[in-house]
Amino acid sequence: MQAIVLTPHSTQSLENWSYWLRVVSIWEQLIEARLFPASWKRPETAFTFTALRHFHILSLTSKITPYDYVRSLSKLTDSVFPQDVENRLREFQRAMRFWRSFTLQRRTGQAYPWDRYVPHRNPHSLTIRCPACPEVGYNMTKEEMDNIPEDKRHLGTKFNSLDGNFKLQRKKKPKKEDPEDIAINDGDAYCVDSKLVKAYIDAARPPDDFKPEGNCNHLRADRLQDIAKLKTMDVTGVVACQCARHGLFEPGGIVDLKKGEAYVYTDLALLKSVSEYSNIRWIVVTYDIWCQYHINLAPRTQEIFKKMAIIVQRITGAIPKMHIHNHKDLCGILWNLNWLANMGLTVGELIEAVWAELNIIAASTREMNAGNRHDSIDDACVSWNWDKLVHMADTLTRLYITANSELRRCQTALDGIVASVPEEIVASWNKMDISPQLDSKGDLVYSVFQVNFGTDVPTQQAAYAKMKQEEREREKSQGEALAEAKSDTDLVALGLWHENQQFVFPSVCSQLINFLRIKVRRLVKAKADAVVLRVQRTKLAEDIRDYHELMLERVPLAKTFIGSVNFDQPEHSPLFIPSDFDINQRKHFEIMDLAHIEMELRVGAAYEKIFLIRIQTSRVRMRQPGAQKYLRNLDNDTQIEATGYMAHLLALHKLGLPKHHPDLKPLERSHLYGTDGKPLVPGSRKAQESWIWAAGRREGSSIQDSAAWSRELDRVKYFQRRAFRDRCLEEIEIIREEFTRVRRAFLKTADIWSLLSESPDVPEPGRRAYAIKQANQYMGLAVRLEKTMDLIPEKLREAEMKEQRQVEKETQRLAALMAKKAAKQKIAPEEDEELWEADALLKT
Repeated sequence: MQAIVLTPHSTQSLENWSYWLRVVSIWEQLIEARLFPASWKRPETAFTFTALRHFHILSLTSKITPYDYVRSLSKLTDSVFPQDVENRLREFQRAMRFWRSFTLQRRTGQAYPWDRYVPHRNPHSLTIRCPACPEVGYNMTKEEMDNIPEDKRHLGTKFNSLDGNFKLQRKKKPKKEDPEDIAINDGDAYCVDSKLVKAYIDAARPPDDFKPEGNCNHLRADRLQDIAKLKTMDVTGVVACQCARHGLFEPGGIVDLKKGEAYVYTDLALLKSVSEYSNIRWIVVTYDIWCQYHINLAPRTQEIFKKMAIIVQRITGAIPKMHIHNHKDLCGILWNLNWLANMGLTVGELIEAVWAELNIIAASTREMNAGNRHDSIDDACVSWNWDKLVHMADTLTRLYITANSELRRCQTALDGIVASVPEEIVASWNKMDISPQLDSKGDLVYSVFQVNFGTDVPTQQAAYAKMKQEEREREKSQGEALAEAKSDTDLVALGLWHENQQFVFPSVCSQLINFLRIKVRRLVKAKADAVVLRVQRTKLAEDIRDYHELMLERVPLAKTFIGSVNFDQPEHSPLFIPSDFDINQRKHFEIMDLAHIEMELRVGAAYEKIFLIRIQTSRVRMRQPGAQKYLRNLDNDTQIEATGYMAHLLALHKLGLPKHHPDLKPLERSHLYGTDGKPLVPGSRKAQESWIWAAGRREGSSIQDSAAWSRELDRVKYFQRRAFRDRCLEEIEIIREEFTRVRRAFLKTADIWSLLSESPDVPEPGRRAYAIKQANQYMGLAVRLEKTMDLIPEKLREAEMKEQRQVEKETQRLAALMAKKAAKQKIAPEEDEELWEADALLKT
């Protein structure tokens, strides 16, 4: 008999190979010889355990494919004629699927009676869990969970994140599809079984034309994908659920998408992930469209998931800290992790990091059959979770040191505000309700985290509402209903929104910034991925092209005037809104009414930019030593807002705004500094207050005088800094609790493996040896964690001393810069006399 054996070093052919004449089958004899057969009935090819394990680790670490690995073995066997070596790719792929499955069953304890010791978990689970997240019955008791007070609920909260990925697709293969291919994991790991998903979708019956809920102007995830590009895909992507604080995938938390990120798919991923949380009292979910997703979560799930109604009622949510900047102001108040109590310093963006890892294998998984694809994704998720688990001690230590550093910084900033404000004012602030106040329509009326501009100050939102009301009254007087899709106000507002998107590209900002003679250093990250930038440009070009079509429907006469969009640099493409035409063209194209709407909207937007500039400028006053990077970021933010203001002002001048408007004036670099809205103290300085501090004030306004405006800024900064301080305190308490839970989880896992090694249900010596090995591994992780915890006080002292050295160094550097600047600005007496004489001559 002839056999082919693959080792990590070569492919070998064994002539006249014979097997023992024993009762056991051939494949069992091969296993005993540490050779894994390629088939079970009559194996002719085998692979050493070392080769399979070698490839398994390489594929998870470097994403090498079976094709490349087998080809490399052929070259190691014969570097001159590798094509003459037996090609065993198909056999290797088949063997690896079984090896991967057997390894997962063994690692997760499913090759043992593991479920006996974790009755609170779903049976047959092939997952590695997060040891730091609360799990009643494993790393904490039910009594401990029940005894947590409501104001300390962050100590027992389970934080999860949801997100969609449209790279993990699967192509339609009508001719090459293998109907016999199944997932060996059978939905017991991270990917939900396809049959279960299909049955759920049939029962949920989602509408064909999906309409997002809510009225947030954030780009909704279901609209970001071009459906035409997904016609050749059987699976258009996945939606996944992770623990938000540590980045480990949740069991059953990955669901295939068919038509985009529809809520029904997200519901399944979320509820499968939290199905074991019956004893968890608080669940927080971060999702980039949570403002829309949460609205009908309970009604959507109450029919199919009746038994989980209690768990669904415990779910609250928020928007990740990076994504929330693309939402409207109301979302920034209601769902901001910085303002919500008991959230710690949870960011909610960790799930974005794993996509970079999984997208590497997307090129392979999109070509696979359904079952093999699920097993491959499960394997990658297990590897990701294991890497997170073994580094958990270092991760928690780093987060703990960072939280203490942030606490010192926030406390210093808060103390500075308190010291500059009378005690009775601070006492009155402390009595204020921090809950946002909404009107009957759900719109934000007041929040302690936002500046109260007053009801008479122009804003873009107020201008938009005014223009919409005028349109409704005009249409009503004409006996017609206002068509929302063809509203002139919405058309112009959409154009202004696209214009704002064009500002994210540095080339456009560089042109506009020349009016201010300043530089923008933080519009796009220095190391931004060129691929991401290209995708953003393509999306912007498509949006502008669609907007041109809308404008042509409204202004047919401009057909010959409106050109094509430059897809390479869409930031330079004109939008052809009214300000892009001169007065004669606006009259010819009959868009004077659109010009009036644009002018109103831009005036409100310009005032908003001035208010944002005030806020950014006022924050500089609260600086602390060593905050060079923080100050530089504030300065950049101020310049970016100033750029937006100048763009609106230039367009307003084209639309007819008087050059000498009392409030809206050309902004210069020197105007970005001032007295911060405070009244001048005699003798303190001779400079006059910048005009930006008086713009927008009206008689009878609550912010009529400078002192009231400054006090309003202080109030907002006080509540913001206090919220930051509270989040840092919560974070420190959370991490301390996580250290305890991780230690308990490691010890509990080690105890279970020890019990399995002594169980009469595990008589085989090999299985007992593996259980002992696993017990020692987790005991080693527990010991490493304890040693790391003992070193934390020393690391905290080192971090604080390092900060002090940086503060001293930065203070000296800033002092030197200020002295150098003062020396340049100092005027000699004779020079001052000459200037005085020159001024006298000019007056004469």
